[in-house]
Amino acid sequence: MTRALRPTKEELAKERELSFARAIARITKIAVPGVVGFHTHFEITEIFEFSNTTRKTTNVFTLLVAEEHSAGVSEKPVWLGERIRLPHFRDSFFGIRRTVRPIAAILPCLNDILDGIWRSSSGTFDLGEMASGTPVFVAPDSSFEVPWNRLLKNNFDNGAHVFELIDQTKHSFRPFFDTPRLLLDLSAKVMERVPIRIGSMSDKLGNIVVQIPVTVVLARFSQLRASGDTHITLAWHPSATPRPLRAVSATEFDNAIDGYASQAIAAPQATLPTAAGDGQMENYLWDDQEGVLLAAQGRTGFIRQINFGIHALGGNAEPRAFKVRDGKGKYQSVQIGVSSAMNSTVGPLTDQRAFDWARARIYREENDRLVEQSLFKQYTPGDAPSSQMHESALDDIRRLINRHGRYGAWLWDPYLSAHDVLKTLFYCIHSGADLRALTAANEPPHQSVRTKPTFTSLLVHALAVLRATIPYLRPPTPPSFAELQQQELTAAESNNIGLRFEYRMKAGQDGWPFHDRFLIFPQEDGSALAWSLGISVNQIGRSHHILQRVDDGRRIMDAFLDLWDELAKPEHLIWKTP
Repeated sequence: MTRALRPTKEELAKERELSFARAIARITKIAVPGVVGFHTHFEITEIFEFSNTTRKTTNVFTLLVAEEHSAGVSEKPVWLGERIRLPHFRDSFFGIRRTVRPIAAILPCLNDILDGIWRSSSGTFDLGEMASGTPVFVAPDSSFEVPWNRLLKNNFDNGAHVFELIDQTKHSFRPFFDTPRLLLDLSAKVMERVPIRIGSMSDKLGNIVVQIPVTVVLARFSQLRASGDTHITLAWHPSATPRPLRAVSATEFDNAIDGYASQAIAAPQATLPTAAGDGQMENYLWDDQEGVLLAAQGRTGFIRQINFGIHALGGNAEPRAFKVRDGKGKYQSVQIGVSSAMNSTVGPLTDQRAFDWARARIYREENDRLVEQSLFKQYTPGDAPSSQMHESALDDIRRLINRHGRYGAWLWDPYLSAHDVLKTLFYCIHSGADLRALTAANEPPHQSVRTKPTFTSLLVHALAVLRATIPYLRPPTPPSFAELQQQELTAAESNNIGLRFEYRMKAGQDGWPFHDRFLIFPQEDGSALAWSLGISVNQIGRSHHILQRVDDGRRIMDAFLDLWDELAKPEHLIWKTP
């Protein structure tokens, strides 16, 4: 079989040059007055780091937004807030600066970016190895958030053309990827000065972004309640000459298009015969003359019916009455006013039975997918023998570790033992993955069964009392929790190939007690995936519990790191490899 040849450095450099040239040519075309707007200047917001040691300035993130300004607008750079200092960066500080420059003056500066230089309004910024990203059109947020809008300025109307010049290596930002909380700290400081959420868009560090909003025409899409058709309203810029456009509308349900229309638009208002079904709608406004997109509306669900209920207290003349014991065991009388509900529907009444059948099937498929990927799985006693269920649940944990643990897997369990670690984290197939285990050094609770004392049990108890009171009969001090875990890990006789593992415990007054059990997977971009185990690893699968992915893994990871950093003394360390 013939293997594809890797491109040479010269070929890669040539491709980068061509990509840059295409991007700049596109920016130049779109920036022409009347194409997508009548922009005259770029408002430039620069987030940068200045090193007191090297006296160099490094671009952290720069946003250029095309805007309309008068000829006399000030081009003097303005600092947004005071300098930002972070404890980790002792020899440098961060700053945010904003200036307004004519588009014609900035376009030539874009060519220097390929050489790793950004010539800002008042200095030169160092860049990484830059490349041009794929130009995109970013619609405003709709029923779904568009991540780009965390960085763009006021992208509320038609949307914006966005060009991204990307730092491909991001060598200058390695501390942020190694310690994600540093980026969150910086992002919080930035947000106090300008609404750029760089903390949630770590892949944009070191990049320069050009945003060209569409202002030549204002488009509004809506759905007619009676027919389900799409209605569009246009309002042209005062300096624009109206021209024919094309509107496209489509709705999608169950991965199938159930409504579609495309129509030339010349009048300020038009209706597209979409006859939308049960899906969500997407709308576009295209300019054939200039070959550009002038508006986009992401997937949006329109409200057709509103169901509401009115709960009237006192609908039942007599309240519910009962007694409950207080903390001292005395009964206290309680009365609860019971409400009566009256439900109403606003909107056209339609037969939803066909939609309900489809929705039920989609729910079943989604539930099966969640179970298959262990995003949600319920373990019920009695489905199989306890030991078999336990091994099956451990297999699920191992599959998660090997699927998501490329960069690390962290187990957080108050009853976590070395045996549990050997049965889970040691199965990780990823060499060098950051494996961590955190325990409260608690012994698993044992359920005891009360029985009548026997002669043997009384004799054993008497001997235990004698050993406790007579010094030379006392047994040797039992090994500590940490020593027991170390013995277990030593007995495993692991060759530690590809193993990067650390096991800590809560000891003394440091840290804080914890109860929940989590499996956390840190990601390369500083985010995290996390699963709630629902039970300790030693009991997983044996009793009823639910294994499920949590929504905000980053917050779970940050909570883990807060406690992990508190438990950094020698007495907290059980084991570390290498």
